[in-house]
Formats: sequence, structure tokens, C-alpha cells
Amino acid sequence: MWYFTPIGFYSVVQFGAFSAPDPFMMIRSRDRTHLERLQQAFPRELALSPILDTPERDYPFRLLCTKAEWIMVASGLAARIDYPNFKDEAAVVSGGQDSRYMDAVHEVWSTVWDAYKDTRPPVESA
Repeated sequence: MWYFTPIGFYSVVQFGAFSAPDPFMMIRSRDRTHLERLQQAFPRELALSPILDTPERDYPFRLLCTKAEWIMVASGLAARIDYPNFKDEAAVVSGGQDSRYMDAVHEVWSTVWDAYKDTRPPVESA
């Protein structure tokens, strides 16, 4: 699952033994600072998980946690939503220092807008 959050972008997938009672989750990112921000935001769940460098992979930075830990992180991310506009909040959190991420956020927004613009109901005139 992809997560666009004010602190970064993550691709999260189950990793390893799929029948384990508490399987591992792999949190992947294209920017190390995004994983560092996630660890800082959720130290109880992620501080002990080292960030793995995987430059040969499509996501060059990864960390592992249990599924139970990831559920706590995902729930915590949802609980932190206290802003009316995601793009504005992401810009504030990055302090204007993460232009690649902000460009990606705007590009994804625009791509989804274009993909679904013909499904919008007509605007009624007053």
C-alpha cells in the first residue's frame, strides 16, 4: 500500500513468511529522510529497526517491523490528521526543503484529477 503523508512517502508490503502469527512488514522509501522522520514520529514502534540501504532496488531504503507495530504506526498516522489541506501540511512539515517530494505530491494529485475529471457530477447553476 502506498502512503503519502506529511512526513514522507512509503510503500508498505508484507515480507517473509505469510503464515507467521505476527508477520513482518517492509516499509520502503525512495528517500532516507522519510524513513528517519517516521522513526522519529514513532520511536516505540520503529526506533530499533535499522534503515537498510538497498541501492540496487526500486526503493533504496527499507526497514522492517512486525505487522502489529505497523498497525500502530498506520493508526498513529491517521490519528495525526489535524489539517484541512494535505499538500499545504506536507509543505509546512518539510519546511520547503523537500521539493522533490512536493513535486511528486502535486504530480500524483494532478494525475488522479485528470484520470477522474470526467466522472465529476455537473455543477448546478444557481
